Amino acid sequence: FPRPTQLRGQKKTLKVVLFILEMNRGRHQKVQYDPIISEFEMKVGSLHWQGFIALAVLCGVSQSWWLLLPSLSSQSVASTFQKTESDVSTAASLMFLCFGLFSPLMGSWCDESGRKTVAIKSALLGALCCLIEALSLNFWMYCLARAVLGVAISGNSQASLTYMLELAPPSRRALVNAWAQVAFSVGSVSLAILAWLLLPYSWRYLSFASAIPSLFAVLLLRHVPESCPWLAQKGRMHETATGLTKLAQAANDHEALVRLVAVLLKAEEQSSILKQNVDDIHYMRSIKKILRGLIAPLRPSLMTKTLALSFCWSAACIVYYCLNYAATEIMPGPLSDPLLATVVLAFVECPAYVIQRWLVDRPWSGRRGSQAFFFFVSAASHICLQLFNDPNSVPSPQRLIGLLFLVITARIAICGAFATVWIITPETLPTQVRSAGLGFCNFVSRTAAIFVPYLALLPPLLENIVAASIASLAVVLTLVVLEETRDRPLQDTMLEDLPQASSFVFPDGDGNINAVPEASTVVFNEFESSDNLGQKQQL
Repeated sequence: FPRPTQLRGQKKTLKVVLFILEMNRGRHQKVQYDPIISEFEMKVGSLHWQGFIALAVLCGVSQSWWLLLPSLSSQSVASTFQKTESDVSTAASLMFLCFGLFSPLMGSWCDESGRKTVAIKSALLGALCCLIEALSLNFWMYCLARAVLGVAISGNSQASLTYMLELAPPSRRALVNAWAQVAFSVGSVSLAILAWLLLPYSWRYLSFASAIPSLFAVLLLRHVPESCPWLAQKGRMHETATGLTKLAQAANDHEALVRLVAVLLKAEEQSSILKQNVDDIHYMRSIKKILRGLIAPLRPSLMTKTLALSFCWSAACIVYYCLNYAATEIMPGPLSDPLLATVVLAFVECPAYVIQRWLVDRPWSGRRGSQAFFFFVSAASHICLQLFNDPNSVPSPQRLIGLLFLVITARIAICGAFATVWIITPETLPTQVRSAGLGFCNFVSRTAAIFVPYLALLPPLLENIVAASIASLAVVLTLVVLEETRDRPLQDTMLEDLPQASSFVFPDGDGNINAVPEASTVVFNEFESSDNLGQKQQL
């Protein structure tokens, strides 16, 4: 291997790496499959930070602006188009409906076409919808822009978070997830301040401004490489080498470049056995494959985990929005102002992400224990909330302080549960179906959230019992079904769930991973000695 001092200069480094890979193409050895690309550790450099900032803006600031904008500008929009606020709420409902319905499809597209591709296209589509909304001539044009914006949000939410977690070195994954959640709260606060400044003039200025963060993120993402675990899973090892080399060179981590050569040699041996054409894989984009990816998370080896994760997502959504309704009823007055309420609730969420970031990396709690703890605290807070709240009497100052404490505790707990389920889901699902699984969970949770307004019509006692029961069931499923993913390599294939996983794993022409179960050394000796191409393919 070359010495670290010989690997200075990005172009020279890449030539060395690719030359060694080309020289190695004729070697075929029996190797143990190892998720080496997913767990390649290196220093965090300028390209990492560029990608983290861009993706945090996309899945945090942009998404919060797009989702919360209708609730802040509904009165202004209604007066402009001479409609009622309920009509404007219908447009927002269309956005959430498209968000939920298109999440599985956009997740499958992300698994097929790449994280960076879907993230950039979703961001551009969202920015275009914001501009059309700002220039809308009538109410139906406004509704159409909102509906298509929901499609952009569904692609943005799947691609950005998956891309961010796969871009981060393994030791920084939990920290990056916490940054993404904090970015959402920062977006909520900044949108409220911007609405306070621009809404007195026109809501159209606010719609124009909501396109700026996504365009800024696209400019930052131009030079960030595609997700290397996704490229390696698709068999595109030269692009994987290029991406990892750029990241290590930007971080000035020359020791990682030396280790990268050994890692890519091992990965190249696995991917080059069938001598597949990388260019053929790159251009194989079909609607059939994307639609087939919709049901991939529900295959037998993943169905139990996917359904458990979907319920945890639904529980987090239902309890989160139920708490919003309860807080509005318990604490009226100044907090009834939507701008002030948005700022206060966003600030309350920030401690949740700090606690969650510290807890998920502890050896005695991990991801699974943290998620169960947050759901348990949320269930207990809802029960205590019902005991303290008496809607038939005016609360005393002491009781009001107790209610405020319980609401804040419940809010912190459910935000911590939401942040944890965001990181445990991509760590549980393999690279093949990671975005499709996130899309399926998003679809189920947004569908479940439709019933929250109906739960708010129930008596407070029954509403709190339902919320506490759902959170308690999420605790049970987390502890019984889900596995601990802390310090565990990211799964690359669905074969790793099977007890009889093969020692030989190859990508086929579609980029899917196929296994040769326990192939014998004799077969590989015949493969090496055979000169007939047809016989090689059969072996």
